[in-house]
Amino acid sequence: TRNLLEQCDTAGVRRFVFITVIGAGDSYDTAPLPARQALKEVIELKTRAENHLKVSGLDYTIIRPGGLGAGKATAKAFLTEDREAFSYISRNDLAALTVAALGDANTIGKTYAAYDPERRTLWKGFND
Repeated sequence: TRNLLEQCDTAGVRRFVFITVIGAGDSYDTAPLPARQALKEVIELKTRAENHLKVSGLDYTIIRPGGLGAGKATAKAFLTEDREAFSYISRNDLAALTVAALGDANTIGKTYAAYDPERRTLWKGFND
């Protein structure tokens, strides 16, 4: 991530939307315990990457999905600043939220959870 941030500076890129993970930064307690244990190193690295981005001077948006699935999009997912929000989400819904954030100046400098109210449990996350 540091290399990407340096290249953004070199190339004159000002906007950076970063997909990270629920459990990083101030959302650590939101990640389910098994995920925190299994992804301990990943969560630590993602937290460090988020911190580098926040001080980079770029116009950033951080998006933290919970579990990702290849299931069908529900088109009901949204971004929330609620640090206790956790759900599973389809990759297609996450992509749509990411593209929307990229074009929305109101998301600059903010950190969000990608939340799908239709996929709050593991069973709903991958049952398509």
